[in-house]
Amino acid sequence: MSRKTIKDIAQEAGVSITAVSFALNNRPGISEQTRERILDIANKMDWVPNSRAQSLSLAKADAVGLFIARQPDSYTAERFFFNFIIGLQETLTAYNYDLVFHTGPDLEAEIATYRTWWAQGRVDGVIVVDPIDGDPRIEILNEIGLPAVVVGNDVPDTASIIGDEAAIVTTLADHLSAQGARTIGYVTGIPSLIHTQERIRALENYAQKHGMTAVIASGTNATEEAGRNAIAELLGAQTEPDAIIFDNEILTLGGFNALRDAGKDVGEDVLICSCEDSPLCRIVTPSITVINREPAGIGRRAATLLLEVLNGATPRTEKQEPAQLIVRESTHKHIPQ
Repeated sequence: MSRKTIKDIAQEAGVSITAVSFALNNRPGISEQTRERILDIANKMDWVPNSRAQSLSLAKADAVGLFIARQPDSYTAERFFFNFIIGLQETLTAYNYDLVFHTGPDLEAEIATYRTWWAQGRVDGVIVVDPIDGDPRIEILNEIGLPAVVVGNDVPDTASIIGDEAAIVTTLADHLSAQGARTIGYVTGIPSLIHTQERIRALENYAQKHGMTAVIASGTNATEEAGRNAIAELLGAQTEPDAIIFDNEILTLGGFNALRDAGKDVGEDVLICSCEDSPLCRIVTPSITVINREPAGIGRRAATLLLEVLNGATPRTEKQEPAQLIVRESTHKHIPQ
């Protein structure tokens, strides 16, 4: 007969693995009624604690882990992660926590790193970014009992920070529509990401509601080259867009240069804007209209949520602050109908 695990107890009790861990280790964060029910189920299952796992769970590393599972060229030039990490580190340092930061090419590398961190007691919890549908990382983290905050998706029984991706796209589309745009192209980053899918759906719904046309370029990656390739696709579409939304500023740079190479006058022949801001968007000519999401603030809030969980609080979901539209030269011209 196989040895019962906390995952078995969680399934029987209908609660998260984190809740079971809190109950078995007599930690705050769950109700007394839930604690008693979990302990009763554990006794009936003849559950015996794994001494090694228990010693690891009770030890404190005073560190939080962050793993970015992307190819380097899709995040090294992007300002979102740079500012996000600054905000994250700022809050962690204030509470005497260190940040353990790793990168790798895919989710398999990320999951393997989580297991290593847990086995070595390197971190007390992790910040999960770039969520996808059916994300395997959440189940693994629950299985090993490593607390987490997910940035970008609302996950049951897990602390989360969510943004209103539809509002971001709607805000940009409203502005472009007011400037006379009727066909809006969209250049996506990594297509499997939840926020990318939500933005695409939002633009398609907006176009249908307002009698406009949405043209979605085939997304591959969040790189300058991908931005250039997307413009080639959009300019070859049956209906050429008179305005284009880019998923981030790196895609915008690639698209900006590709439009100029194609003889397009940015801000005159075609309006462009970005879902992320950076100094790059301010210094090019014409300057780029953007959405500013305050990524450092998102990092600070992610750290705060995780520290709450590590101190025994019940995981909760928090909404990002509303994003701000910053209008610049790339969308100033009104397109004649």
